[in-house]
Amino acid sequence: MWNPRSDWVISERPAHPALVGEAGFLAVQQVTAIPTPRTKASAGIC
Repeated sequence: MWNPRSDWVISERPAHPALVGEAGFLAVQQVTAIPTPRTKASAGIC
């Protein structure tokens, strides 16, 4: 169960250094946003 958005606390300051840069993050988002056909193996059904 998730807390409602009204209970979220969002900091203005990062909690830790970024693991990846913004350019790398955006590039991966483009790759993972491309729909691909799902097979039983990729869907986790064995």
